[in-house]
Amino acid sequence: MLAGRMREPVTTHLPVSSADWTLQTDLRCTHDLEGRLLSVSAAAARALGYNVEDLLKIPIRDLVAAEYRSQFQAYLEDIRRDGRANGLLNLQTRAGEDRVWEYWNSLHEGAGGAIVMGAARDLTERVQSRRALRASENRFATAFYSSPIAMAITTLAEGRYVDVNEAFERQMGYARAEVCGRTSLELNVWPSPDDRRAMVATLLRQKTLRSQNAQFRTKSGSLITTLYSAGLITFDGRPSILAAIADITAQKLAEDTLRESESKFRLLAETTLFGIFIYREDGAFCYFNSQVEAFTGYSAEELHSMTVWELVHPEFRDFVRARAQERYRGDDVPPRYEIKIVTKGGDVRWIDFTAVVIEFQRKPAILGTAIDVTDNRRNEQQAKEHTALLQTLVANSPFGIMVGGKDHRIRFCNPAFQRIFLYGADEVVGKDPDELVGLSDDAEGPDFSRRVLSGQIVHANTIRRRKDGSKVHVELHAIPLISENEFAGCFGIYQDITERVESEAKLQALRDRLTRFQDEERAHIARELHDDIGQRLALLALQLAELQEAAPDAAPSLGEQLDRAARLTGEICRDTNRLSHRLHPSQLAYLGLARALSGFCQEFSRQTRTQIDFDHHEVPELSSEIRTCLYRVAQEAIRNAEKHSGSPRIRVLLAGRPGSIWLCVSDGGRGFDPTAAQRSTGLGLVSMAERVRSVGGELSVRSEVDHGTRIEASIPLSPRASPASDLDRALQ
Repeated sequence: MLAGRMREPVTTHLPVSSADWTLQTDLRCTHDLEGRLLSVSAAAARALGYNVEDLLKIPIRDLVAAEYRSQFQAYLEDIRRDGRANGLLNLQTRAGEDRVWEYWNSLHEGAGGAIVMGAARDLTERVQSRRALRASENRFATAFYSSPIAMAITTLAEGRYVDVNEAFERQMGYARAEVCGRTSLELNVWPSPDDRRAMVATLLRQKTLRSQNAQFRTKSGSLITTLYSAGLITFDGRPSILAAIADITAQKLAEDTLRESESKFRLLAETTLFGIFIYREDGAFCYFNSQVEAFTGYSAEELHSMTVWELVHPEFRDFVRARAQERYRGDDVPPRYEIKIVTKGGDVRWIDFTAVVIEFQRKPAILGTAIDVTDNRRNEQQAKEHTALLQTLVANSPFGIMVGGKDHRIRFCNPAFQRIFLYGADEVVGKDPDELVGLSDDAEGPDFSRRVLSGQIVHANTIRRRKDGSKVHVELHAIPLISENEFAGCFGIYQDITERVESEAKLQALRDRLTRFQDEERAHIARELHDDIGQRLALLALQLAELQEAAPDAAPSLGEQLDRAARLTGEICRDTNRLSHRLHPSQLAYLGLARALSGFCQEFSRQTRTQIDFDHHEVPELSSEIRTCLYRVAQEAIRNAEKHSGSPRIRVLLAGRPGSIWLCVSDGGRGFDPTAAQRSTGLGLVSMAERVRSVGGELSVRSEVDHGTRIEASIPLSPRASPASDLDRALQ
């Protein structure tokens, strides 16, 4: 259907029956010289996983496998110039599977202008068969080199050695390098040139030679008697002979040819992983190797008393009998198929079975080879089940899932992805996810993609764009798929967390308001204590003093009571004043943060006998919210250190930095595990963090068991409030 330039034909030698060709050429279409489909057969649409209507909407270029799309324009130019094109190309089905099609296209004049008419056939299975053939050739090479029998490949015309195995080297006394490239006549291997000419003539007439007696001369000059088997093959494009040479010099010359042939065949058969067996038309076994015993579970004695039909599963028994009769009649039937057998233990096993009619002991027989493919079948079934399970999970997942290819473009997305981003599946496939859902000014998305393409796993909370332009908060998991140390694709998992983000923002606002209300209520209570209750207590103290002066001659007991009342009143006044100060230090407004904090450290040190080293550098003008926040954080951190650290010394540092104000409270005490502290029910660290976040800052806690604790708060400031000089050296 497309250009011959896109791929050179490599499978034109594959045979196809007339019926098969009629079926395959149902894959037809027409298109214009811009590459737009004008018509397409239903068979072609089905082969690509589309209906006809949908397929006609897709440019042909988009159907071509990605690695060949760049050649599409050249194809259009070729067919416009030459009027026809044929070859192979890879088309991609709707499910993303690559299919290999052989096509024949020609240019015609239609009513509306020039159109291209195309016919194609699907060669995917045949291409795969060729790959299997190459694998078979590899197995042949392995068998050739590892065979215990001397093996050689020579050219038919000259007898020039192409390759020999180690057994040949041992048997003939030549090293491989001494043989390859030279003819057997140059090496004087044949007793006379006429012997080789006779062998070649017989081989050309019979096509194969089996277990012929032949003599060969070794490197030492001695003659050995061998059983010589040979067949005609094509090797590197040249007619050649594949020969197996079994040295039977030590055997009795009186052994008959059949015994020799069976010995050779048995040596070869027992070295293979395939089950090899020979049976007559009635199903009676003539021969089988040990592999047949292994996968059927029957002993040699039991198999000799059975027929092939007894091993075949009843479901396939009539089919196998019929195929055997067709082979004996000489009908053209496929040599290979898969059937089920029943083992001695009653297990059902799948075997890959190949059969061909041969002559054995001068009577027709069938030579069969079989390999147990049950595990492969089971794995295929499990893979199908796992695939179905995965498809069900993905389709019903509440998380948006997309799968990207090696080119980072989307190959699949699930319904949840479509719901989150408001796209249909046909609008997503083939698109770059950064272009599809990324923000126009977003550098984060491309950075995520670069990291994934380099093999990293990415997990982040970010913002993406829907089809309608609205933004959506998502939690993103981007996972690369690595195959054989190469990037093969990626998975993207998206969870819509918009409601969660909005809820957290509302919760944070409520926390900020609560903190402000708490501070306002503390200030109110402090003012009440200081302005009302404190004044009343002071008045009471004055009245008690007046009573003491007015009653000098009172009874001693009354004087003592007045003294105790006066002292108690004084203590209550001082306690009320301290409580008022703790609730809302009035010095913050009048003295500033540095002096108020210095006074608190001195008072706290005096009360607890803990040494507090307070230092401050270039503290700028601060808003009341920031002053209160840092004062409260310092209070809480100092009290926690005194209570939990066990350290007799605490260091407090307050300093202005470029663009921020910084507070640090540290001790050298017993420390703690920050992870365990996060799981505790205490509110100290939580309240400090909330206070700092409420004014746009960050709180960090660093602690290690037996190595002290360090609490730092950093709050950004407007440029006008920042200190002019760099104080980093003062903060060391």
